[in-house]
Amino acid sequence: MINELSISEHFRMVAIDENGERSEAIQFRELMDAVWIIRERIASQQHCLIAISMPKHPTIVAAIIA
Repeated sequence: MINELSISEHFRMVAIDENGERSEAIQFRELMDAVWIIRERIASQQHCLIAISMPKHPTIVAAIIA
C-alpha cells in the first residue's frame, strides 16, 4: 500500500525568476521547516486569512491544517 501523505526526502524544488533564470533550489527540509512556521503562525491567530502559493501536496496541506 502506498502512503499518500509521504514526500520523498530526496526531492528538491527549483525557483525560477521572472527572466527564466534559476534563482535557488529548495530542499525537502527547508520546505517542511517553512510549512511548520506557517502552521505555528496560523495556530497563534484567532482570526486570519492567509494566501500562500505552494505545491498542493497532501502532506503540505495536512501539516498546515493540522
